[in-house]
Amino acid sequence: MHLRGKALRLRAVYPNGESEVLLGLPHYDFKWQMSYVLAKPRLLPKGTRLECAVFFDNSANNPNNPDPKADVYWGDQIWEEMNVAFMRVALPAGIEPSDIAVPPLQTAFVAPASQK
Repeated sequence: MHLRGKALRLRAVYPNGESEVLLGLPHYDFKWQMSYVLAKPRLLPKGTRLECAVFFDNSANNPNNPDPKADVYWGDQIWEEMNVAFMRVALPAGIEPSDIAVPPLQTAFVAPASQK
């Protein structure tokens, strides 16, 4: 996220239906873009789904917002917005990622007509 980022939540939803917030940033700050390490590593059984929810504030109430009247698009630049979650996962010896992973949901990003 960039300057319009407001909050972030990374949640594990376990196969039995229970869930746990692994990382919660209710007051995101652009200057905090670092690595976060769980204080206690979690065992994620096969079928666990990781959900990352991010929230943005493009209003005039956000003092970091460079232009509340601007349309905002996905991008790497600070005046644009994004969310990418990189995660490190440790697997037991002899286990391949394909042994435990399920295919991700397929989503499509469609650029507005003005960007085509």
